[in-house]
Amino acid sequence: LELLFRKNLYNVALQLAQYDSDKSLVADIYRKYGDHLYNKQDYDNAMQQYVLTIGEVEPSYVIRKFLDAQRIPSLASYL
Repeated sequence: LELLFRKNLYNVALQLAQYDSDKSLVADIYRKYGDHLYNKQDYDNAMQQYVLTIGEVEPSYVIRKFLDAQRIPSLASYL
């Protein structure tokens, strides 16, 4: 999976992880994909990935990223 992350092939990593019953692994991939999109300043799509981690990733991780006033609408969709 690390090779796929380095090549930003998160969709392929997610497809492979779907066969594993470990929900935390799938959530971790969504979080990494969200981080990748966030770093590219694609905040709306990053939030879509973070929403898929609810219940597995600490909410404070996402909230801290989106506390900037310009990103409050995205944060509201998460909350």
